[in-house]
Amino acid sequence: IVKPPAEWINTLSATDKARFFADSDDIVFDIMGKDNIRATALHRDERGEHKHYFGMPYTDDGRLCAKDVINLKLYSKFNKTYPTEMRKRGWD
Repeated sequence: IVKPPAEWINTLSATDKARFFADSDDIVFDIMGKDNIRATALHRDERGEHKHYFGMPYTDDGRLCAKDVINLKLYSKFNKTYPTEMRKRGWD
């Protein structure tokens, strides 16, 4: 889930929100592997818009195996890579 603070995302124009989530898509797809993401859903059911990513975790050799893909190493990569890449695209 990409869930920016409501106080911030709600101040953006519709164009900037679309660009923010498109940039997020690019980065999340790169981290997870585009083939592993099966669907996304932009939600407006809480105070601020946020996006869910749904996937099927396949290993590099084609096995469906969540424990080999969704693990602390992946979370660490997300926590380091996502903010760094978003900052490179102009998002604080």
